Amino acid sequence: MINVLMTEEKLISDIALKRDKSSFAQIYRIYHPKIFHTYMKSGLSKEESLELAQEVMLKIWRFADQFDEKKGKLSTWIFQIVRNTKFDFFRKKGSDPLAVEASEVYADELLSNEELEDNFVKEYHRMETRVLINSLPIEQQRVVNLVYGEGLSHSECALKENIPLGTVKSRIRLAVASIRNGLEEV
Repeated sequence: MINVLMTEEKLISDIALKRDKSSFAQIYRIYHPKIFHTYMKSGLSKEESLELAQEVMLKIWRFADQFDEKKGKLSTWIFQIVRNTKFDFFRKKGSDPLAVEASEVYADELLSNEELEDNFVKEYHRMETRVLINSLPIEQQRVVNLVYGEGLSHSECALKENIPLGTVKSRIRLAVASIRNGLEEV
């Protein structure tokens, strides 16, 4: 295992210093499948997972010189890029990663096996999300259900629950962090 880490560190160094394409090809073969499957497990579609995996590989190529082995392992650095890329994707998309689209709820009878499999993965993550929401403290469950379930604004939720707006935001932030952590473990 130490040789593999040293080899990966040498590969990323060659990418950073020499822009070595064969070193990048090796890093690509090692990490692209792992990155793709990480995104698939997080509930993204196959197309989104492929797109984001490609984006991560491009960032590895562009920013290889920013890797510092003194700060940690290469895999840790890469999966930080994976995480940040996913968050950037959701920000650009303008939606919450826990949101459900009508097209995901109403299945089309003419879906291919691949689309059915994608829908199965999404449904599994929705079910896991429900379980995670039910495991939250009751105060967090209430604000999550009011904001995400009933569509109330944060201010409306604060009025309905008779609590400060900041408390609503804190509870939502804590709840969403717990749910994300739980989904990443699945």
